Amino acid sequence: MTPIKRVNFFTGQLLGAADFQAEQDYHRAKLRLHNRALRGAGVAQGLQVSVGKGDAAGSIVVTPGSAVDRNGELLILCEAGSLALKSTAAAVLVCLRYTERPTDAVPVVTTNPDETLQPSRIEEGCE
Repeated sequence: MTPIKRVNFFTGQLLGAADFQAEQDYHRAKLRLHNRALRGAGVAQGLQVSVGKGDAAGSIVVTPGSAVDRNGELLILCEAGSLALKSTAAAVLVCLRYTERPTDAVPVVTTNPDETLQPSRIEEGCE
């Protein structure tokens, strides 16, 4: 296991993007460790799975809810999701996967004309 380090802030310290990223990484690592060690992986609430009606093969429908994956990441499904089945299989395995997506682009002061915008937020989700 790797030791967890946090930023030691002090008056007069010059901070850069790496310092703020390290601060976020520290808190995220602690939360993942807590989730894995004390909560375990699995469904926390919702995420009911059912077979929808439609075409001959039907579809799988998952209701909104939350879960913890094996890495300790919190998975939050905000809206019901559905996936069309390709066949009428006897059994189907339904899995969620943690995702991140950069959002909210803002202007950047740079000499590189290809980097005029950078995402200012990361949206966490699942698929």
